[in-house]
Amino acid sequence: NTYTVVLLNLKNFKLINEEFGTSQGDDILRHIMRVLTRHIADGELATRAHADSFFLCLKEKDAAVIQQRLHEIILDINAFNQNRQEPYYLTVQQGAYTVDDPKLEVTIIQDRATTACRTRSAVEDGVCIFYDAAFTKRLQKEQELNDLFEKSLQNGDFQVFLQPKVWADSGRTGGAEALVRWIHPQRGMIYPSDFVPLFEKNGKICRLDLYIFEEVCRTLRRWLDTGAEPFSISVNLSRQHFRSADCLIPFYKIAQKYRIPPKTIELELTESIFFDDSSIQ
Repeated sequence: NTYTVVLLNLKNFKLINEEFGTSQGDDILRHIMRVLTRHIADGELATRAHADSFFLCLKEKDAAVIQQRLHEIILDINAFNQNRQEPYYLTVQQGAYTVDDPKLEVTIIQDRATTACRTRSAVEDGVCIFYDAAFTKRLQKEQELNDLFEKSLQNGDFQVFLQPKVWADSGRTGGAEALVRWIHPQRGMIYPSDFVPLFEKNGKICRLDLYIFEEVCRTLRRWLDTGAEPFSISVNLSRQHFRSADCLIPFYKIAQKYRIPPKTIELELTESIFFDDSSIQ
């Protein structure tokens, strides 16, 4: 509890290289290193980790003091904007680990600071996130869910539940929304709040969406074959699909495979698809 290791990650550095060129990008990295060197005291360390990331080893343990020091560092990093007609502010993600066991390998210490830096709060809030043991437990749980995904998809453990859409004036069912529930034979119910954000992050959500879409198409075809009058079912679509220009083609092919009539199935998008991810245009 004498030292804290901090990872500073320059966000969207690739965009800087694209807009200003790699030479200017290298100058920015040198500038950051000079600033870090100015702000460390005796017995502390600043070093470039890789690419656009830097490590600090600070002789501090108080979170408020560390946050204030990092705040001053980032202000200094962006001080070059004072003389610019068009400011270009650099965003720096921050994650820290206060070393509670000096016998830990340096790599593990660095990994813990990196884990804290990569949390959603560090990315979105611009504050320093401090590592704790709950992070490791969460990572272990995420790994377990990732390991279960493939077999569960094959075994049909992901099940579709239909949430009715009821007309307020008549009380009749006018449609439904398809909801996914993961019912594992050993683990029981695994809640969407546990697996949807994880699969959004690692891309597995795209395969899950296609699976759910096909299950809905299969249900609609079964209703049609028995003479029942189907109603429209909406299926949620993750923003991750839109990383590909032809993302809707697989859905079209599945609908064609089951001969689904128009207007009996919908793709539902949330507003966040347009606002929450700058990497998807």
